[in-house]
Formats: sequence, C-alpha cells, structure tokens
Amino acid sequence: MSNLKKLLFIFFILSSSFIFFSCMLFKKPQAVDGAYILVINQGTDTAVKQDTGVVYNREADGIYEPAQTFRNSENKSIYPIDRIIGTDMLLTNRMPILSSKGEPPKLNDIKDFITENYETGKKDTVQARLLSMTAHCYVWVEVSYPAKITSGQTDKLAEEFEKNIYPLIYTHFVDKTDLESIGAVSLLCYDIKDGFSGSGGFVAGYFSPADLLNYTTSNKCPLLYIDIYPLMMDRFGVYKIENAFSTITHELQHLSNFYVNWIKEEASIQSLWIDEGLSMAAEDLYEGTQTSRITYYNGSDNIRNGKVPLIQNRSDLFWLDNYSLSYLFFQYLYSQTADSTLYKKIIYSSFNDFKALEEVFGKSISELMTDFRIALFLNKPSGKYGFNSKDGFDAIAALTSYNYERYLEASAGFVIKAPTDRPFELPEKYGPDIRFYGINP
Repeated sequence: MSNLKKLLFIFFILSSSFIFFSCMLFKKPQAVDGAYILVINQGTDTAVKQDTGVVYNREADGIYEPAQTFRNSENKSIYPIDRIIGTDMLLTNRMPILSSKGEPPKLNDIKDFITENYETGKKDTVQARLLSMTAHCYVWVEVSYPAKITSGQTDKLAEEFEKNIYPLIYTHFVDKTDLESIGAVSLLCYDIKDGFSGSGGFVAGYFSPADLLNYTTSNKCPLLYIDIYPLMMDRFGVYKIENAFSTITHELQHLSNFYVNWIKEEASIQSLWIDEGLSMAAEDLYEGTQTSRITYYNGSDNIRNGKVPLIQNRSDLFWLDNYSLSYLFFQYLYSQTADSTLYKKIIYSSFNDFKALEEVFGKSISELMTDFRIALFLNKPSGKYGFNSKDGFDAIAALTSYNYERYLEASAGFVIKAPTDRPFELPEKYGPDIRFYGINP
C-alpha cells in the first residue's frame, strides 16, 4: 500500500470515529429517569404552541388518577378578579397626561363617575358622595348605599389607607416620591356590574389608566373602583368595609405601577401577568397568604393538564387559573431572595416583560419557570424547589395530569407519573423548546 493510500485510510478511520462519537455526544437523550416527569414548553413566544409528542400510551400506561378533592365547576366559593381598562388604546396612542390635579373636593360633595358595566359592555354613570378624606385619599360611596356603608366605616377605610396601605406600596413597590406625585387617590365604592350570581369570579375592583390621562370619557383623577357587593358583604349579609382593604392594596399597586412605567418613564405598560402577580404580592404582604389562590390551584383541571401558561398577556384569557399561577410564581420568586426591594427592582427595571425577571435574578426565564414548576410539585422546605416553608403553602397539592394538553403554549407544563417498570421514553418528535425533567419526591 502506498504512503498516500495509507494516509487516506487513516484519515477515513479518524473521520468516521469523530462522526460516530459526535453523533453520540449530540444525540437527543432517549429516556429520562424519575418517578414523575415534568413536561414543559420553555419557549417565550406566546403566539406559538409546541407539540409535546405522545408522552405516554393511554392504553398501555393508563390514565393517572387525579389527587384533587373537587372540580372547580363544583366549587361554590367566590374569587376576586379585577380589570385593567383602556390598555389597547394606550398601545397605539400616547395620550397627554393630566396637566392639573384640580381643586380638592369637600366632604359631602356629590359627583358623577363614569364606570364600566361588565354585564352590558357599556359605560354607566354612578353618582357618589364623598364621606371621608385624608391627605392621600378621598372615599366616595354610591348614593344608593348610605345605610349600608356609613361615614364611620369610610373613616376606618381612610385611616387604614393612610397608615398601612399607602406606606406598604411605597416601601415595597414604588418610591415614595413617585407615589406622592400621583396625588390623592379617589376610592369609588359602588356595586360593580359584573354579572355575579352567587359563586365563581367577581370583579372586586379595577383601575383605568384613562383616568390619569386626558381621555374625554375618563374621570380625570387618580381613581380606584372598589366593589361593594359581594366584596364588602359577609356571609351573614352584613356590609364590612374592611373586606375591601386587600383589594384596595391590589389596585393601588396597579395604579402606581402604571404611573412609573407609562407616565414617568414613558416606556410601556408592564406585562399583564407580571402586573397581576405584583398586585397579588401586595395583597400577600398586606394580609398574608392568599389561601383562596392555593385552593383554586389545587382544584384546577386546566393547570393540572397543561392548559394554563404562566406568561399570559391577553386580558380576555386571564382568569382564575392564571391568577392562581401568577400569585404562586411571585411568591416563589420572593421565597428565593431575602431582598425586600425585589418588587421595586422588577417595576423599575428597564424591561417590562419577562426580561425584567431575568435581569433581577440573573437567570433565564426558562430556568425560573422550570424550577418553579418543580417547586410546585416537590414543595421542599428550603432551596430552589420550594417556598421556604411559607405559612399555608404546605397545602399546595402535587398535581399530576390525567388528560394532558399535547400542544403547549409558551411557559405551560404538566407533570405525569412515569412507568414503574422502565425509564420514561421520550417521544420520537417534539417541539424545539419542549423539555422533559425527571422528578423524584
């Protein structure tokens, strides 16, 4: 054999070996070990669903029985939600902000407010009387409720706002100077027309960005809309204004967040799921663990089966499942740091979407989402797979899917039980951002 042929033969052997070992090195894993398997779409494009492939054979592996104690459709509890009004117009037209706060009102003044009617989808006019006021808030009550909501109750609300709610917002969410720049906040207490029929979701309150801008159909003042029925009514039919304190805290975060991001920094509106997560974090700081969100999470078939994404910016699709998931996610983030200014860092970030979280934590959103999903299942007392033993969070159920969503939206995921007699085999084909993680309790 000539020297040239020898060299060509050696080159062929070395090239073949390199190709073989390269294929082995970069070949997709075919199996995942673990008693349970997390299937998650780590992508961030909310417009694209990705195929998980067939993750188990229903006939061979069976349908895994759920651990839940009730279906949401059978749950007769009531759950507060809110609405953020007018954001679509803001995204296309930067309206001028209010140039003057106007003259302060006087006690017992009567004023007409433009409100949303969620039953008809139109605007209503509500007449309200100013019953209480402090340096930072005016409490207005719908005139048809004078016997149920008295000035004694509104005085209690005004005092609570001044001493506890207002300071909580500037301590944890926005700087005090920014909150003071907004001016005194009007609290309109009235019966929000939301079609509530005794159970399920109801609009506990809302904030309209238009009220801080020169819209022709706005109230042209810093304003929070707070529900009277059913929010303020207890199970005995007695109206208690303190039932609204947590909701006011929630809505004040929305208002101050909008001021900082849209008006002061002239940037953009913070992503809905982040804004809602922050408002529920404000409620948590104000009154403690939001057990109703955990209860709803435990009973949500949609979450269990992978139909609920974490990153969700469509207000028409942001419902109780999303509220529960966003609440738990932001409590997870808070549990991973001892930084009391965490929420301020997110609000004042130069980013208003998931990149703000990446900037604050120095991790990709994919890593944060995956760790969070595993934490929901394992709920360890410390570390990245738990909630640092937060009060009430031991009630979180380890949800396993029994009817999984094959085409996952960005950030959506589910957990299935792995076969007991063999490793979990990955599907032959699945989306580029679909990942599989073994979990051992």
